[in-house]
Amino acid sequence: MAVKYCTLCQRNVTPKRKIGVGTLIGVFFTGFIWVLFIPFYKKRCPLCLGDKLTIIPAVSPNKKDNNIKLNHNSNLSVSDELKKLHDLKESGVLTQEEFDFQKSKLLNH
Repeated sequence: MAVKYCTLCQRNVTPKRKIGVGTLIGVFFTGFIWVLFIPFYKKRCPLCLGDKLTIIPAVSPNKKDNNIKLNHNSNLSVSDELKKLHDLKESGVLTQEEFDFQKSKLLNH
């Protein structure tokens, strides 16, 4: 199973399809034809149920780890954390909107 990176909870997860009561009712009332549609359900993060999943970026030889978690309780300066955010944005893990949101959180913190 493919492991992906959830940009909402910032973890590597194995995405799964969520099958709920509505699906079971649909399967029952359509004579089990609805079962054919389950493979087309969007895969979601099992932790936060978000669908903002990306491919895990490959680790380049000149960097230790591209999957950087931002920790506001660490001893890093704001400029170091901004650098990490920029690296995440450049590697495609963060979108421009997510980058701007995290940047404003850092600068207002």
